[in-house]
Amino acid sequence: MVHFLTEPVVRLIEGWVARGRALDAAWDDDGVRRVMRFGKRTRIWAVVPCVAFGTACIAAAVAEIVGIPLSFWTRVAYVLFMFPIFLVSAWHAVAVCSTTVVLSETGVVIRSGFGGSKSLEWSRVFSVKFSPVWSDFLIESVDGNRLRIPHQMDGLRTLCDFLLARLSPPTIDPSVPIALARLI
Repeated sequence: MVHFLTEPVVRLIEGWVARGRALDAAWDDDGVRRVMRFGKRTRIWAVVPCVAFGTACIAAAVAEIVGIPLSFWTRVAYVLFMFPIFLVSAWHAVAVCSTTVVLSETGVVIRSGFGGSKSLEWSRVFSVKFSPVWSDFLIESVDGNRLRIPHQMDGLRTLCDFLLARLSPPTIDPSVPIALARLI
């Protein structure tokens, strides 16, 4: 029952986020490389759950501090559900706000606030696939290294241009152009 009530709202929000996505990646400060980031609407959509769960956790803590005791099961729910969900949503929000993909003539670099940076040269790319499970583009090198580029990032048209200009057609899985055409 809840699914039927929330599905239209989620669809509306996801549509709003998708309409705010820029097709072209921004130039870096030097004007040499292209930089893909999550757009403003995607970052907002990542921060909202974090704020909601954080507010609920703070409200419970304030209630306990001012002398309004919570029941045992409410405390258990906050400790085992609300607070862990807040931590996961905070982790996700920081990752969305700090992740960038840098596209250059020589390769691609993914920089994340938590994971450091991973790079891959275009000459070492073995395959490019679209993963419908994770909804991202998977770039794999000949030595097995993988880079995942989320489909929610700004600059998908620029990514498409880089892939087509620097890789041979057998390297690109047929799912990639289909996904790019659907997303762009």
